[in-house]
Amino acid sequence: TAIKQNRVDNLMQNLRPLLGLFILILILSILNPTFLQPLNILNFLPQLPINPLIPFRITFLILTRPIHLSLPSILPLSSALIPAIILSPVHPILPI
Repeated sequence: TAIKQNRVDNLMQNLRPLLGLFILILILSILNPTFLQPLNILNFLPQLPINPLIPFRITFLILTRPIHLSLPSILPLSSALIPAIILSPVHPILPI
């Protein structure tokens, strides 16, 4: 029974982030009725695939060629700066 209890504890520990996500979605949908509207979800979905792909890209780079160790810190910085540069009044090609 101790092994089963350990497995249940591990499962509950692994499911905590998912439970937190569901609670956050529930709270936001109660506070803002337009949160779960199809237009809002369609606005959100194009932004979703970028973040899960970053670790796969880093892994691919590490496996295929030597890289500098600062790469994982540069990716979030560039992910934040590129939209700011594109939305700025300066032409997007100039900073590059």
